[in-house]
Amino acid sequence: MQTVETLHREAMELVDRAIFARQCGEFDRVTALTKAAFVKERAAADLVANELE
Repeated sequence: MQTVETLHREAMELVDRAIFARQCGEFDRVTALTKAAFVKERAAADLVANELE
């Protein structure tokens, strides 16, 4: 199972890649990378929420 920190780090790496893709004009890739980053961050948030319950 992945940790909150790992999921967050992976999400931030995806965001960095999305920013670079945007600079290169690869807008379809920007959307895909941004959505993937959101999925990772949501998973991290779910883990935090579960720890608080």
